[in-house]
Order: sequence, then structure tokens, then C-alpha cells
Amino acid sequence: MKEIQKLKRGNKIIIGIVAIVAFIVIGSIGKSNNEVKVIINKAKEYLNNGEISEAENVLRAKAGETNNREFEKLWSIAYGYEQVSNKFNLYDNIDWAEEMLDKIDKSYKYYEPTREKIDNLKEELSDVKNTREEFKEKIEEVQGLIDKGGYEEAMELSKETPDWQKVSQEDKNTMMDLENQARDLYYEQKTSEKEEERKKQDEEFTVEKAIEYAEDYSLKTGLDTLRVKVDETPQYDEEGRKFYNVEVYIKGSNEVLEAYRIYSNNKIKRLD
Repeated sequence: MKEIQKLKRGNKIIIGIVAIVAFIVIGSIGKSNNEVKVIINKAKEYLNNGEISEAENVLRAKAGETNNREFEKLWSIAYGYEQVSNKFNLYDNIDWAEEMLDKIDKSYKYYEPTREKIDNLKEELSDVKNTREEFKEKIEEVQGLIDKGGYEEAMELSKETPDWQKVSQEDKNTMMDLENQARDLYYEQKTSEKEEERKKQDEEFTVEKAIEYAEDYSLKTGLDTLRVKVDETPQYDEEGRKFYNVEVYIKGSNEVLEAYRIYSNNKIKRLD
């Protein structure tokens, strides 16, 4: 009988302890839930004002410690936006940023200033992505122009614009290389064209034309007291340009008043 009474007393003690523990746990849970509710209300207030960073800071105190669905939605909004907006070199992480923003709970649209910020960031990333795709197409276009010999047009198309700040460094380098290539080929082409034109002028530059140029230059005053003498042997300067030597005299005299070279492009170089 005594043993039964002892057993009953022991059970009562255990029940009492369990009740106390349960009371403590329930009280703790209740306190925690109240804290979460306070945090939720404060976070909503921040989001309604567009203060997303402040909302993240207040939510962080319970992040990962509660399974409250409303809390999780708010954390998704604040944390997701802050992760993307604070990312260094964001434009080099477009796919990651879009994925992060897509994970944001759709309830963000209920907080107007916050909705505007998130939607603007989404639009910005979309614009950057489109700009990069268009830039890659432009790279192909510039390369095509170079291949066809359209160097001047390629130079113009490859010039830097404000949109370059949205483009990856790799694509910028590619475009700059193409611009340099186009410029080098353009000046090489122009130099070649000038050389061909010079050769053509030299081939057509006869002693008769030299005399005509010289008389037009030296006798343009209309004075009939002067005469010109052109050496019929063509000469070539250090650059390979063809010229004839010209001397100007007073008629009836052998004294040289002036001496110069006359070139195929009608340029004059006086001789001392």
C-alpha cells in the first residue's frame, strides 16, 4: 500500500514538472510569436515607405528562427532586393540578379514605394540584357564591314557610346580591338590610294606639262621680259616624287633670277 502511495506521489511530481515545463515552453513560444508580430508590423511600415534596407535590418533578428509565413514573405522581399541592389559589379551578374528578383514574393506589389523600386530594378536589368545582346550584334556588324573593306563605316559604328557602361568588359575589349583594326586598315587604304594617285600623276607629268605649269607660275604677272627654262630630265626626291628643275631668266640675260622644283601636283619648292 505504501509503495502505491509513493508511486502516486512520484507521478504527481512528474506531472507537475511537465506542466511547469509546458507552461514555460508555451510562454516562450507566445513571447517569440509576439516578437515576430512586432517585427512584421515594423517591417511592413518600412516597406510601405520604400525603406527596404531598414526592413531587412529589423527582419534579420528573426531570420531563420521562425516559420511564420508572413514573416517569410517580407524577408523574401527585403533580403532579395538588398542582395541585388548592393551587389558590386551588378551588370556582370545579370543572370544571378534576375534569378534573385524572381524569388521575391509577389506580395511586394502591395507596398507601393517598394514595388516601384523592385520593378525599376527589374526593368534596369532587362534593359542591360537587351543592350548587351544588341551590342553583340553590333560587334558582328562591325566585323562584317571590316571583312568587306568598309573601314570608315566600321570606325564610326565602333565608337564608344554611353551604352558601353552596360556592356561586359570582354565585349568592350572586342569592340575596341575591332575599332583599332578598322582604323589601321583605313589609314593603310588611304595611304595606298594616295600612293596610287601620286604614281598616276607622276606618269602623266611630262616635260610639256612642267613647262606649262612653270610659265603659268613665273609669267603670271604678264611681263614679257622673263623666260623660263625647264630641265627636260625628270628628277625624283627622297620620297620618290617626280619633279622638274626650273630656272627663270630675264630675256637676253643668262643670270638666274629664280630657281625651283615643280612637281606633278603643281606644287613649287624654291631652291636657294
